[in-house]
Amino acid sequence: MYMFSKPSLIDCGEKSKSIIKSADPSSDRNEDMHLKSINRFFWPILCLISLTSAPAFAETEADSANTILIGQSAALSGSSKELGEETVLGIQLYFDQVNAQGGIYGRKLKLITLDDANQPGRAHDNTIELVTKKHVTALLGYVGTDTSVAALPVFSYYETPFIGAVTGTDLLRVPYNRYVFNTRASFADEAARIVQQLTSIGIRNIAVFYQSDAHGLDGLEAVNEEMSKLGLSIVARGSIERTSKDPRSAVYLINRAKPGAVILFCMSSQAIPFIQEMRKQGSTAQFYNTSLVGSTALVRDMGKDSYGLVVSQVAPHPKGTLPIVRDFKRLLEASNNNASSYGSMEGYLAARVLVEGLRRAGKNPTRENLVNALESMGSLDVGGINIKFSPTDHNGGSFVDLTMIGADGRFLY
Repeated sequence: MYMFSKPSLIDCGEKSKSIIKSADPSSDRNEDMHLKSINRFFWPILCLISLTSAPAFAETEADSANTILIGQSAALSGSSKELGEETVLGIQLYFDQVNAQGGIYGRKLKLITLDDANQPGRAHDNTIELVTKKHVTALLGYVGTDTSVAALPVFSYYETPFIGAVTGTDLLRVPYNRYVFNTRASFADEAARIVQQLTSIGIRNIAVFYQSDAHGLDGLEAVNEEMSKLGLSIVARGSIERTSKDPRSAVYLINRAKPGAVILFCMSSQAIPFIQEMRKQGSTAQFYNTSLVGSTALVRDMGKDSYGLVVSQVAPHPKGTLPIVRDFKRLLEASNNNASSYGSMEGYLAARVLVEGLRRAGKNPTRENLVNALESMGSLDVGGINIKFSPTDHNGGSFVDLTMIGADGRFLY
């Protein structure tokens, strides 16, 4: 049992610095590269934690002898609502299956999901509540980049495993963090796959449209690095504030460069008006969206105009033939639910990884022995998707697929 009381600013800062320090001495060179990004999001929140009154509490790490609590902060309202709901569905379906089969050594899994509306401040507060008041054993399936980054200093300080976040940000990858376990490919992986595809078909004049936040800046950097490897440069870039839906200034900057393709790092609520305005201005560019766009919302809100758009995916096609897809289909059918999607597949995959870790952690899982169990997992075949963790590498997933939206709104792969 651990006892926590109000931390001092110095203690909190120093402890968090040591937590995110890479286990690999060679990572010192990576630390400088990401220092500005980390400072922008990390230290202001750390200060808030240190100045917030936090009465001592006993960390039980489980609700009772019969329940294991798992926490999640996700968008259940706002512009990212669909992706949040899909992720929750995938997790809950697998938890229900595990519980129906007797749970983890007789203990049932309970998912506590708090709505953050894709707002970093709310995600930060939710995380404090989950780890200090709900005493969850682990955090699972946070949805979004800025919300996950807002949670980073909290779960790091309270040494709580953070598994399967729906983001590919490098801020959860570099420097190494002992409590972060990524089950999806990074934004860099997605960018590399897209750039490789475009250059292979002769398109080399590539532009980037991105949100002015951690998600967008990560994507911009990833594309720039991949282009540099090929001796190329981004021909134009345009940004948009994460709460804005007016892309006209970005359209002006990008369209005048006459790109053959534009890679988008934004949500569907920003991608749609940007693509529509680009086409209105006569652009014939191909538009490549990344996984966090929210595939379901993109097709639903854009309708027939979504035909021909490309979306990179970090989970297998919901109607594919991999064993994990077949397993998920059976759960959906048994629950009389036909809401199969990439978002729900990603949540389902993350839940399966967590459950495997809990089983290996033994009959009385704690935050610490869950971390140890996941690190010792090695290579795990999750229904045809390989996830690999080690004590020095928690970036378990690398699956990336490119899909195109067909005339009927279905994703072709």
